[in-house]
Amino acid sequence: MSRSKKKDAEAAAAALAAAAGAGAAPPPVDPAPDGSEPAEPEHAGEEDRDVFQTDDPSALDPEIMATIFSVDEAGEDVEAMMAPAAPEPSEAAAVWEKVDDFNTWGRNPRVISEEDVNEAVTSFLRFGFGNPMVGWSKNRTMYAGHARRLGVKKLLSGVVPYPQNAPPTDHLWTCKIDNNGLIKRDSFRFTGSPGASYVPIRWCDWPTESEAEAYGLRDNNPLGADDEDLLRALIQDFDAQGVSFEGVGVDEEELAELRKGAAEAEANFEAEDLGGEDSDSADRASKSGAEKDTSGKLANVGFSIGPYRILIERARWDTWHEELRQTVGFSKEEILAEVRRRLGL
Repeated sequence: MSRSKKKDAEAAAAALAAAAGAGAAPPPVDPAPDGSEPAEPEHAGEEDRDVFQTDDPSALDPEIMATIFSVDEAGEDVEAMMAPAAPEPSEAAAVWEKVDDFNTWGRNPRVISEEDVNEAVTSFLRFGFGNPMVGWSKNRTMYAGHARRLGVKKLLSGVVPYPQNAPPTDHLWTCKIDNNGLIKRDSFRFTGSPGASYVPIRWCDWPTESEAEAYGLRDNNPLGADDEDLLRALIQDFDAQGVSFEGVGVDEEELAELRKGAAEAEANFEAEDLGGEDSDSADRASKSGAEKDTSGKLANVGFSIGPYRILIERARWDTWHEELRQTVGFSKEEILAEVRRRLGL
């Protein structure tokens, strides 16, 4: 270290000690040439303190700080010591994932119309993807965002016209345009995402699947229309498991109506003739629908075709049912027509 810098370091150290210790001796002052005591400069000592109170520690000379703090070698150690603390890492609110890389809630009672999907498309083109989907991390299933998901898939399908009069949207999304003026298939990409077909989704750690379903019901309420049969089945399942409806957005009067409708539907179903008046037919009628395990939880789904009784695991049924709805639509007529087609009826 040069002599001048060493002298500066000694002066700085003395000033630091004076600022830190009450009653500490002030730094020595050289006598004036005529032998008289020099006048103390205005604001004496404040400049030295300001050096060590600076909001920009990087402005301090590393060699001087090395002397003050007794660091053997000036440089990286001092600079690291004086650098501002890095912010604590935080969990991202959402992550980018491909739209087909996670499951969708098979028991979602919300009926999503073509108008709902088109509204989602219009919103994306104007605002980008501001509201992420929400899913349960344990089963990687999305419980909120079904209409948005279908809107994204439509934007990737090659049938949406490019909005000619739209303002610049590079900060929201990008795409390619085909010769017909349509957004080119599989080219639509939200800005900030890893690529086309990626959507933001937030994974939550609810304790049980029923809590995830309760959130899905809350997210959809009071938006759109509901499949009454699916909604009644969901309410029955919640009741069987003792799931609370607090915060779900369904009031007691509505719950009473749904429970009443479920009881009436079950009674009517059990009274139906599924192919004869014999005891086997009546037994099939009473057992058709959802099987219950010993805890009362709806476990499996069963149905009868003539003399044949078929049981399907609940998770497989939900996946199959959701795949049907995503393929042909959400109305019962469309789903039944597709089932008949697949069965060759």
